[in-house]
Amino acid sequence: MANPVTGGPYNDTNGQPVRKILNPSLAGGKARKVYLDNLSKAARFFKSLQSGGGPVPIIFRPLHEQLHDGFWWGKRHCTTSEYNQLWRLTYDRLPTTHKVNNLLWAFSPNKPTTQAIYLERHPGWNYMDIVGFDGYWEEREKGAFIKCCNVVVKLAEARGKVAACTEMGAK
Repeated sequence: MANPVTGGPYNDTNGQPVRKILNPSLAGGKARKVYLDNLSKAARFFKSLQSGGGPVPIIFRPLHEQLHDGFWWGKRHCTTSEYNQLWRLTYDRLPTTHKVNNLLWAFSPNKPTTQAIYLERHPGWNYMDIVGFDGYWEEREKGAFIKCCNVVVKLAEARGKVAACTEMGAK
């Protein structure tokens, strides 16, 4: 999703967008309005996906790789509490306000090689269906990839969730 403060791409980290979304009094509420408008557009799209008279299930992976600094919602650009509030706002808004019920929510930090890393910016188990991770490695880093797989599988099994590699590839 584009930066709701600057209008730049997802990797435009300027303007403190998370803080401005969560605190509408900052900058006149513009960032919050832009973010909620974007969720409304996404909701219309999700609801339009129909097949055989019913909604098409969608794996939705918002605000992914939050341990990385390269996105406006990343670790260096908002606190853990702010990130979790933004995730919950997004989660609550789509099914409650927009009645979108065809999403499977995937939580996808990047390279969570331990449970502590995985849980570092975790919004709560009730806010996700899929326990995932994103990772790109060279062959020499194969052990780290396997560690991430083990972390995700153990956490998913303990909570009755689906485990997944939600984005992956070689560098």
